[in-house]
Amino acid sequence: MVTWARALAVAAGLGKLTVFSGLGQPLKAEIELLAVQKDEADNLSVHLPPADAFRQANIEYAGALLSIKFNIEQRGEGQYVVT
Repeated sequence: MVTWARALAVAAGLGKLTVFSGLGQPLKAEIELLAVQKDEADNLSVHLPPADAFRQANIEYAGALLSIKFNIEQRGEGQYVVT
């Protein structure tokens, strides 16, 4: 028997990237999320693509990427960022 799972994927627009860390320091940055409503932000999550996606795009996959943690934070009325 085959069971099918249905997944919903929604892409958010990405804006400006701001890096707060210096060279040799752990990465601390945020990326603006564009046109995201409050009810959408509550259900968004951010994940690094699997290693296979990197290979398909001919991008080197470094193991250090596994330590990156993403959060979605509100920075004012209707403004959201990925940190």
